[in-house]
Amino acid sequence: MKNLKLIIVLIMVLISQLSPVYARKSFVSARLKACYSNIRVLEDAIKLYNLDNKEEIHELNQKTLQMLVDNKYLKAIPGFPDPKCSYSNSADLTTNGGIYCVYHGSIGYNSETGLDQNGNVGMPPAPEIEPYANGEDPYGKRLVKEMLLFIGIIVLSICVVVSFIRDLRKSK
Repeated sequence: MKNLKLIIVLIMVLISQLSPVYARKSFVSARLKACYSNIRVLEDAIKLYNLDNKEEIHELNQKTLQMLVDNKYLKAIPGFPDPKCSYSNSADLTTNGGIYCVYHGSIGYNSETGLDQNGNVGMPPAPEIEPYANGEDPYGKRLVKEMLLFIGIIVLSICVVVSFIRDLRKSK
């Protein structure tokens, strides 16, 4: 019976140690996706505004955002998915400027050309975000292997526990 309790405790410790690692990885990726979604919404709203009006928007600031909301190009000013987020423009939005987040960078930023996915002047992401921002999954296959290993350990542990329970019942 003591062995059974020990195995259950070990399984619980293992699960508690591995769970936060996987949660953190998906949390960073979710915030990046939310930030890029906000950037797309802002870019589209500005493009529509510039098509509809003679006076075009050249830069992104609080006044511009409020004007987009007032003119119903945006329902509300987008919130920041991460406390480190802040939106700005890399150059004139009517020429080759794009919107970027000071933390997550431009969508599809290419470090070789310095441009974003639309060919506009881009901005790089923070170093810890760069693998995600470049469309890579920095954990990729390793994450899948770790998850399979984790599941295997759980299944093996359950088998051991079931075996111990059977042995205990047979010995009684």
